[in-house]
Amino acid sequence: MGGTIQALYPFEEEAAVICSDEGKLNGMELNRALYDEDGKIYDIIAGPFLICGLDGDCFGSLPDDLISKFSAGNVFYARWGNKGIAGQDNKVLYQGTASAAKK
Repeated sequence: MGGTIQALYPFEEEAAVICSDEGKLNGMELNRALYDEDGKIYDIIAGPFLICGLDGDCFGSLPDDLISKFSAGNVFYARWGNKGIAGQDNKVLYQGTASAAKK
């Protein structure tokens, strides 16, 4: 993703969107819209992002049922390993611990 990351929590499910903190400021391509409960756009994610599960106050693996739900839109999901976040292609997307990424 490059640079600092931010976590967004737009879902009712225990899941987070991890994206660039300055994607729009750095001119990254607009990627996905986030909608409120009335179906109106309230924000747009710029640049690459992934969706991960939540494990208490840390990021965690996305459960299989949510992988199915969220991957319909060609979205990256994450599984935590001992080296950080790996996407569905097993490419390491973030190196570090889950608690460090949450900060």
